[in-house]
Amino acid sequence: MIEIAALTLALGLLGASLNVRYRDVGTVLPILLQVWMFVSPIVYASTIVPSRLRFVYAINPLAGIIEGARSSLFNLPFRWPSIITSVVITLSMLIFSIHVFLRMENGFADDV
Repeated sequence: MIEIAALTLALGLLGASLNVRYRDVGTVLPILLQVWMFVSPIVYASTIVPSRLRFVYAINPLAGIIEGARSSLFNLPFRWPSIITSVVITLSMLIFSIHVFLRMENGFADDV
């Protein structure tokens, strides 16, 4: 739950910062989020992902979160590499988003 909250905060900070500066982000963001939802392993198992696309699957931060939830619910063994990769990517996104937000914060009043 902490990881999903951190991911949500990272995406919210980044999306809000970019939307204030670049208004087109508000139009494109829902489309990108919908595509991201379809490529996340919510309705399909990670085992059906082709081996040539495993890297793309691995860098999706939702993949580790969903894998962990699925493992907990169905009493399956945890896939620690997937979970650790997800945590590292989420923390990296959070740090980057905070950095972007703090740099752009001073110009928010001018851009609105």
